[in-house]
Amino acid sequence: MSGAARLEDVYEPIRAELEAVRRTLTEQLRSGESLVDEICRYVASDRGKLLRPALFFLSLRSLGRRDLSPELIHTASSIELIHIASLIHDDIIDGSPTRRGRESLWKRFGLESAVVFVDLIFSRALRMLSGVGRPEVWEALAEAVAEMCEGEILQIHLRGRPDVCERDCLRISLKKTASLFSTACALGAVMAEGDGEEIERFAEFGRLFGLAYQMADDLRDLEGEDAPIGEPTLPSIELERRGIKGIEAIAPRIERYLGEAWAAIAFLQPSPYKDSIGKLIDWLTQRARGCLGRDLRGR
Repeated sequence: MSGAARLEDVYEPIRAELEAVRRTLTEQLRSGESLVDEICRYVASDRGKLLRPALFFLSLRSLGRRDLSPELIHTASSIELIHIASLIHDDIIDGSPTRRGRESLWKRFGLESAVVFVDLIFSRALRMLSGVGRPEVWEALAEAVAEMCEGEILQIHLRGRPDVCERDCLRISLKKTASLFSTACALGAVMAEGDGEEIERFAEFGRLFGLAYQMADDLRDLEGEDAPIGEPTLPSIELERRGIKGIEAIAPRIERYLGEAWAAIAFLQPSPYKDSIGKLIDWLTQRARGCLGRDLRGR
């Protein structure tokens, strides 16, 4: 792994791939109905980080596949559409009026329209996946969506209960967040024709990275800077309940998960793609440390 990294540095070897994903998302988020198209443009104008498609391509490239076929672009774009749909659901469930510094979709266009628009997003993902002639891709993404839904339901029903424990928070984070990261990485290995062990190593990398990412996000929730306004996540509630002691314990946990994630893919041969994965780990480590330092100074 390397020193300080920005996402621009991480993405350098896969810049063309991610630009293809952005173009595809813009194409897919269109409609012949003017009102629906207005919603599509609003969603498409929010340029997210594309972390999940990036991990898909970094996994794929690090195992040696070098082409950029439509099936690869469509798989990566479908992964991102699933993520976008989950964010809209989160904002609706949590009652968050803003997302990334602007109005949430439900706040701008109404609750009913936002709910139905999520269905439209899933229809676009299904349409793209229909051209990917690999049933294992469909099955993996269907399972990831099911896991994400289960995690959301668990969080809804456990929120506010006094008997919630760390194990509950871990289950929610594994399902809601880590599952899609894991699937993105595993599918990169699948579509690079990796063997069973390589696929599982990348799936494990994604799980651990996803857990660390969610924990860093929970620190941002507590810190308040750029955090969504609305119901906080259950893990962040548990962190706040435990106070400074709980918050101080989270950074070493994040670093441990990221260290284990890096170890899971230690078998990879040196390449710019492996280097970028290392830079991504550094980026998340620094992000977590920065949140922790600012949070503790304010307490």
